[in-house]
Amino acid sequence: MKACRNRQARKATTGLIIVIDADVHTVRRRMGQLDEALAASGAEPIENDEQIVRLVPKRNVETWILCLNELAVDEVTDYKGTGNDWAGMIPPASEALYRWTRPNTVLPNNCTDSLRRGIMELNRLRF
Repeated sequence: MKACRNRQARKATTGLIIVIDADVHTVRRRMGQLDEALAASGAEPIENDEQIVRLVPKRNVETWILCLNELAVDEVTDYKGTGNDWAGMIPPASEALYRWTRPNTVLPNNCTDSLRRGIMELNRLRF
């Protein structure tokens, strides 16, 4: 965080993406934990105009990968041990994430709440 803010202060194009799974917690709780860790380190809170975003997949990032591959998911099930070809699913998921973050994109109904929030966060980045 400190290095990112130092670069931003020097007007260097810099962004930071923080990712932490929500696991069995709420997204709000995980965001609070990140804020608490920042405060404990003596750093200032993240401002909305900073190029720092926090992504909190609920339940885990595998949920987002499946959702971005247009599979029906929920945010309670742990999909990690399902035997899916994660390496094969990541490229189409990243392409879908790119498409879903384009201006004026209407997200599909199967998009999870945490992914919707993550997309809003990503859309704050300006490069």
